[in-house]
Amino acid sequence: MSSTPLWLPLAAAGLAVLGTLGGVLITQRSADRREDKTWRRERETEQEDQWITDRRSYYLPLREAASDLKTRLEHLARIYRREPEARFEPESLSADFRELYLLSPDLIKDLYATDPNQPRRDDHAVQRLRTRMCRELNFATSTVYRAARFLAWAQMNRGLLDEGRNNLPAQSARQLRDQLAAVSNDLQGPGGAGVPIEQQESIGEMMLTPGGRVITQFEFRQRLLELPGWEQYTALLTFFLTEDDNVEARPDAARFNAKVDHEVLATVIALCTLIASLDQITALAGPPDPDWEIERRPCPPPWTPR
Repeated sequence: MSSTPLWLPLAAAGLAVLGTLGGVLITQRSADRREDKTWRRERETEQEDQWITDRRSYYLPLREAASDLKTRLEHLARIYRREPEARFEPESLSADFRELYLLSPDLIKDLYATDPNQPRRDDHAVQRLRTRMCRELNFATSTVYRAARFLAWAQMNRGLLDEGRNNLPAQSARQLRDQLAAVSNDLQGPGGAGVPIEQQESIGEMMLTPGGRVITQFEFRQRLLELPGWEQYTALLTFFLTEDDNVEARPDAARFNAKVDHEVLATVIALCTLIASLDQITALAGPPDPDWEIERRPCPPPWTPR
């Protein structure tokens, strides 16, 4: 008869079970840790991919459109301030903007009594303007297009920010949204002499195709002649309009020159601030840290009001 105590085999069996369970737990923990690391890497990759997409598809195009509009508004200011290097005469350019609106460079006696639809029913006049848009009126046409294109990219970026579809920290997203709003407010002007904010939003939407693409300048030129349809851009066309240059006889007539030291100057400064922020955003190689903030860089006025 064996003298081995009964508890020894039981203990050995128990230790074997514990060892097996311990091994299973250790293996499971290691597997969980690997899965956590894999999930984190995949999440980081998704965030980096999203950042690259947002940077390429939203922030960089907005920065380019803002810079193009700022440069053109500064050039217009030099023209209407009659600076020597401006290359244009205000009277000639004003006639070009009138032709875009009414298909005629003639002075306007009463802006609100004119009918821009009537000349657009004349096939000969439409074809003539279509040709001149590509040559003599190219500067005026591209000016209106630059403004409309900026409004489109501003609209797209507002959607990105408002819906939270971005990797910017909350504070930085608010900063960018506020700076876009500042440009809109200054383009409208305190007295509403500029482009109304509601019209800015409408024009921004009109500049987008159903697939979300900003239309080209060629497509834009076509839309300015469409009947109906062109009237969606009325507020933008009239922003650059000058009825006549006889200030003494008609002090209240629409004149772009009167906006240069007010709506135009304020918009240029707001665009400069926006561009400085977009420079910081687009300089980031990857998603910013949660506590990252845009450094506010105020811009001095590029010219002194007269």
